[in-house]
Amino acid sequence: MLSSPSEMRALLRRIRRPGLTQSRAWGPDPWSRRLSVWASALVFAGLAAVSTACNSDDTGNCCQVLAGRDPNLVPKPEKAPSGEFINAIKLDPAFDCSNLTCVSYQGTNAFCTKACQEVGDCPEGFACEPVLQSDPGPGSNIQPGDKFCVKVGHACTE
Repeated sequence: MLSSPSEMRALLRRIRRPGLTQSRAWGPDPWSRRLSVWASALVFAGLAAVSTACNSDDTGNCCQVLAGRDPNLVPKPEKAPSGEFINAIKLDPAFDCSNLTCVSYQGTNAFCTKACQEVGDCPEGFACEPVLQSDPGPGSNIQPGDKFCVKVGHACTE
């Protein structure tokens, strides 16, 4: 009985396939090689597609809620008594955004956004800016110094 994987490999190295030449005696036949190359290519292509889907960036898309959720969760453009627009940002699992975060920035309709540290973290045309100007209150996930990808006058897309 073989007691370890190394003993199994050693035994397999000693076994020669009958009828094969020396150059092919230790390897799979050409069809097996082709099949393994195609299988590897398909696996790689599948992983690449999944990776791309997981890394999709929907920053700038119109903010929507998932089916059956209250559409009033989406931040609305609001003005202060002085006439200036108030930025509004919410993080909620009901949002159909990859980062679950929606922002209405300086009067825009709400769009999906993501946290950032610098402008290079954001899609082209977006800035990395703090959104909140005042304390959001206890229990908030977002604080005044937190930065997000935003764009003045952005018209969100579906």
